[in-house]
Amino acid sequence: MNIATTWKGCSTMIDLKPCPFCGSSHVYSRPYGERGDGKPWSAYYVHCDNCASDGPLVKVYDFGIPPEAGRNASINLWNGRAEPND
Repeated sequence: MNIATTWKGCSTMIDLKPCPFCGSSHVYSRPYGERGDGKPWSAYYVHCDNCASDGPLVKVYDFGIPPEAGRNASINLWNGRAEPND
């Protein structure tokens, strides 16, 4: 699944891998919390709608990280897979 992200005129495409637990492709990058004031979200994670698994939460607010970088980091962490031992 391709995820298009756009913040302040910057656009990036990132492929999300299926859920490592159930294999579903119904996975989405989500902001953590609710914002009604128009400011960027403070944290991001990836969520599987099929089995309700969540990827690591990437906090950006306290560290001065741009929101797009936080979202991209949450997707990259989700996409990380351990290599099988043969």
